[in-house]
Amino acid sequence: MLIAKCLTISGYNTVIQPLTNQMRASLAVLEQIADSVLQVVLGQSYTLTEVAAAHQAIEAGHTQGQVMLTVLSAGKSVGCCCIRNE
Repeated sequence: MLIAKCLTISGYNTVIQPLTNQMRASLAVLEQIADSVLQVVLGQSYTLTEVAAAHQAIEAGHTQGQVMLTVLSAGKSVGCCCIRNE
């Protein structure tokens, strides 16, 4: 399996694969994360109201790992997304 030979995965696109292969690949990656074979590096976390600061940090090169935006409602997280940090 190609993933097992990689030291770092910065992205894995399964869109061009049939749906069954997409599901199998996603499950394999999730299992490796659960087994601590792969690690997700989360650098910084920002709320949606801090999105400008998040983009400034990325553009200035002050980030490492994934940058996460968290959507808050009534003080509770109701969703999040990661911004690509290349």
